[in-house]
Amino acid sequence: MLIRSLAMVMTLMTMTLLGCGGSSTTSTSDPFELQGSWLYLGPWDGEHTLKITDGSMVFTALAGEWSSNWTIQNHDNGVHHFQLVFKSGTGTYSPSGSNFSGTYDLNSGMLAMQLADGLGSYPSVQPTCTENGSTRIRNCGLYMKQ
Repeated sequence: MLIRSLAMVMTLMTMTLLGCGGSSTTSTSDPFELQGSWLYLGPWDGEHTLKITDGSMVFTALAGEWSSNWTIQNHDNGVHHFQLVFKSGTGTYSPSGSNFSGTYDLNSGMLAMQLADGLGSYPSVQPTCTENGSTRIRNCGLYMKQ
């Protein structure tokens, strides 16, 4: 009887440690910290909104003439990185490409986001999206949380 009870306890403990037990929960990644709605502030005149969920980004022009939908393939809140893969688009949408690696700087509801072509290297983000105070950095945007 004691051996059967001991075997049952060990089986339940093994199942719980492997994630098979009913009370065990395991998280493979943290929710993406950028989730929510964002309003584009510049530095160019392509006024749009950005809606971010844990699995997608949707860029939509304020006047509705273009939009683009992207799948977030990976994200890492600790190092402020993410990867985007193009899903669909209408009009002359932005950003244009098939996949991007992104880096971001989040500070008090303000977001600076820099994209680089491809999924291999991550750009360094400049919080102003400009170099030398005036030259716009390609595929960089400033956003405000809505």
